[in-house]
Amino acid sequence: MLYDAPESTLRTGSIFKNDSEYISYLLMKYIQEDGAPVGAWTLREKLLAHGIDRGTATIGRYLKSLDSQDYTITQGNQGRLLTPRGVTRLHQIEKALQEVEVQNFLTATTQIHEYQDLIDLLYVRRLLETETAALAAEYATEGELKQLQSALEAHERCVALNSDPTETALIFHQTIADICHNKFLQALMQFLIYKETEIECTIESLVSRELGPAYVVEHEAITKAICSHDAKKAGQLMSQHVYTIYSDVDQSVRI
Repeated sequence: MLYDAPESTLRTGSIFKNDSEYISYLLMKYIQEDGAPVGAWTLREKLLAHGIDRGTATIGRYLKSLDSQDYTITQGNQGRLLTPRGVTRLHQIEKALQEVEVQNFLTATTQIHEYQDLIDLLYVRRLLETETAALAAEYATEGELKQLQSALEAHERCVALNSDPTETALIFHQTIADICHNKFLQALMQFLIYKETEIECTIESLVSRELGPAYVVEHEAITKAICSHDAKKAGQLMSQHVYTIYSDVDQSVRI
């Protein structure tokens, strides 16, 4: 199925560098949708319906450019069809556009404005991180376990110096996702941590900052389980740890 989003959506934050790339995409899309050879006059009408006014001579130049890239082929005086290479290229663009739309949708619908959003985010983190910890224990290499140990030590130093431990704590959690050998969990954790950082930077008094010494002890236990390749224990410890953070934040809001 071809991607069909409003023009403003496609142009904003999309994969097109300029109008020429966008128009070339639309021409390929129209040719594919028609299913029969399409000429410049028909394509001009379709562009006009999209709010884009280009003369047939200009459209002809776009089409010749697509021909030169082996994306389209002429069918006598009947018009053009997409080549197999053109079909493949169109599908690549459609896939990229869908990914942009998903990213834009997530950004728009996951704006964090208040404590309750942070609590909801931590609930999701608990679900994900139970799995990242278990998978890290199962699949992390020796080199990756050293990375985890380094992240833990950075967090420990921060707590010992009575500095704000928020950043190093989040880096510890992201490191576990990075070594769990599941790129989707890794990407989701990166997204959630980015969103969490957004709100935490706006909160002067955050209970989790005050509980650094307790949390670092829990991080040490999680690290030990992962380094021992005890997936079940690592998952349980992480689940309990994130639930503790969730509960601490939740209770601080209710006070």
